[in-house]
Amino acid sequence: MHWTRRHRGGRTTWTFVRAATATALVVLSILPRTTDGLLAQAPTSGSCFDVELGDWAPVEQVPSDPRLPTRRPDLTGDSVIYSVPRRVRFDADSFAWGEPGGRRLRTPEHVLPVPHRWTGWWVRGDTLQLTVSTGFAGTSATLLGDGSDWTGTLRTFSDVGNLQRWTRALRLAPVGCDAPTDQPAALEAPLPREILLEDGTVLQLGAPIPEGLATSERRDGRSFLVHAAVIGPFAGADSVVVERSHSDDVVASIRLEYTEGPGSDALVEIVTRLSDGRGPLSRAYGSAFWYGRSGHVMVSEGRNGAVRVILRDPRSTR
Repeated sequence: MHWTRRHRGGRTTWTFVRAATATALVVLSILPRTTDGLLAQAPTSGSCFDVELGDWAPVEQVPSDPRLPTRRPDLTGDSVIYSVPRRVRFDADSFAWGEPGGRRLRTPEHVLPVPHRWTGWWVRGDTLQLTVSTGFAGTSATLLGDGSDWTGTLRTFSDVGNLQRWTRALRLAPVGCDAPTDQPAALEAPLPREILLEDGTVLQLGAPIPEGLATSERRDGRSFLVHAAVIGPFAGADSVVVERSHSDDVVASIRLEYTEGPGSDALVEIVTRLSDGRGPLSRAYGSAFWYGRSGHVMVSEGRNGAVRVILRDPRSTR
């Protein structure tokens, strides 16, 4: 058994495949066995599990490019990419990525989220397989039943082929979905996620697209122009473009264009105020950026003085 990377539809997924080699015996030996020798029952739809993680350990692999990072994932700038929710809910709706038969893996609303578009689970024989991915990088795990728990190994992956891989032990323990957690969503600093239209309609990231909204489709087939004026903090926008999510008919991103009115400095001040005083994490090339697990914001100024604001949910954007 070994890891194999597959490309399908421009996406990358990692899976275990069987191989009659000595290496396969080594990999197999690190996977825990069920305590009673029986097949464990797969998680039921709507059930929740707390996630317990061990320490990171490097896979025996040396990157061919010395410029690539070899430090532990939690010590690099990409640490959040290799994070997993500390509580997961197994849903029954289809997960259209990777192998057939996948189902959605979600994070309860009161738990600190992760910024991944693709989170899913599969049952393969006596194993439970999980994937948490941005579409370019993330983690996968294969687990076996251990009483009412599931235990196994989590492994990082990336579309950078020679990047150092890391593993850590993982255990899922059943818990009530609404039970208190030591990783609440409130730990994440707030970022603006919505705009208000003149008729009182609210466009919010991650929320269904409101019915009766006056729009016109764009050529890309996944976004539309909103025919309504913006009021409130982001008032004065000359155009509003909304992008749908990759799998659900919800708002994935909101783009506001200003040819006149608020300049970039004024809009940076607005976003900072809406983020409880949190200023941009970076400013470069006339742009200011805010990054969060459940939302990104960018304010940029073009050469002609026009300003663009983008509110984006990294978990939904195509």
